[in-house]
Amino acid sequence: MTTKDRAKQLATHKRYRDSAKGKATKARYEASAKRKKWKLRYRKSAHGKAIQLKSQRSPKARVRRRLYRHSPEGKASAYRYRHSTKGKAKLAKAQRAQFKRLRQEILVLLGNACKRCGFDDARALQIDHIRGGGALEKKKIGTHTMYRKIIRDGGIGYQILCANCNWIKRAEIEEEHDTRKHVKSS
Repeated sequence: MTTKDRAKQLATHKRYRDSAKGKATKARYEASAKRKKWKLRYRKSAHGKAIQLKSQRSPKARVRRRLYRHSPEGKASAYRYRHSTKGKAKLAKAQRAQFKRLRQEILVLLGNACKRCGFDDARALQIDHIRGGGALEKKKIGTHTMYRKIIRDGGIGYQILCANCNWIKRAEIEEEHDTRKHVKSS
């Protein structure tokens, strides 16, 4: 290859690299490299190793395991574990982690600071219903369901207030917090 041909090839390559298509290709390559890196890290983790072991089971072993899980003995075993001290502790830990994730997601969605004063310490921020009635909704559908609803609706009808501003708002509009008077039993 002559020097002229090489220069022409490099110029063509540079034009392609600087074009939108070239940039998209580079981004795909970088994303692929990132995925490979995470995949290797995941395989080294405890959960990744468990998944690898699961996939190494023979087809017969997988069928046996699935049949056992759906048999009365397998269901009874799972029930005993769920209701054991260890099972309850594991479930409670998972629920607390999920609750924290949902709350953090809502805080980010709604601005991560008090709407009135700008306070931004997450420990003292509260999710407030703009029109009131939050205690009723929480009692009726539960906190987890309410949090999922806020995320699903994009935070419409809710705001973040610090604890002080929330109590001041309640006093200003004389918001009723006692749920016993309002909730009808089904």
